[in-house]
Amino acid sequence: MVGNGRRHAVGESDLRLDEPLWTVEKVARLLSVKRAWVYTATREGVLPYVKVGRHLRFVRADIERWILEHRNH
Repeated sequence: MVGNGRRHAVGESDLRLDEPLWTVEKVARLLSVKRAWVYTATREGVLPYVKVGRHLRFVRADIERWILEHRNH
């Protein structure tokens, strides 16, 4: 339903610790989807995420890569 479930490692060159992690709300706005879709996509392993306690956070480079990989030409 949500995608193909591919997971990708973040290389050191992709990870910028000086940038804040994105929230579920920010990713939902960026993708123009409901927050529930983001939660489903993370639960199904579609979107890469970081778990901070009970909170889901997202690395910008991971989300940008995911968008590029799922783009239809």
